[in-house]
Amino acid sequence: MHRIAAFLLLSLAALACAARAPTGAERKAILDAARAVAAAKASQPVRLKVESLFVDDGWALLQGELYPAPGATLDWELTSCAPGMDKRLWVVLNQADGPWQVRLIDICDAEPLAWGLHNYGGIQWPCGVYEGMLSADGHDLEAVCRARRKAPLRPGAAHIPGVDPR
Repeated sequence: MHRIAAFLLLSLAALACAARAPTGAERKAILDAARAVAAAKASQPVRLKVESLFVDDGWALLQGELYPAPGATLDWELTSCAPGMDKRLWVVLNQADGPWQVRLIDICDAEPLAWGLHNYGGIQWPCGVYEGMLSADGHDLEAVCRARRKAPLRPGAAHIPGVDPR
């Protein structure tokens, strides 16, 4: 009986720390917050195309693209994006006792956010938001994050390029 109880507790703990898709109301609140900041950065109304959106422990990471508002065209010259860059959307949001707040946004990054996490402080958000993200060398960032949370990095441990070892 104790083994069954232990198994159930471990199963619940595993589910609690896994990434999850946001609920309908949560998704709307996240997208509304992200859209407002993205529109301000783009200096024009925008729509968001979501490729992935995961929530974990009050944090969300949205990956996607910007699109023009209905009936408009997106004028990239109004933005600070360099000509010819891929126009990737990366948004990290946090919710703590209130509405979702954008903590990091990039509307015109040429590479996936995961390839340059060292530019953003390394793996610092809850592990579940990294679901499906791969480092430049193909490492599963959610798994790397969970392994680091279980055991601190040892001196001389292998470094994953593009990922801050902290």
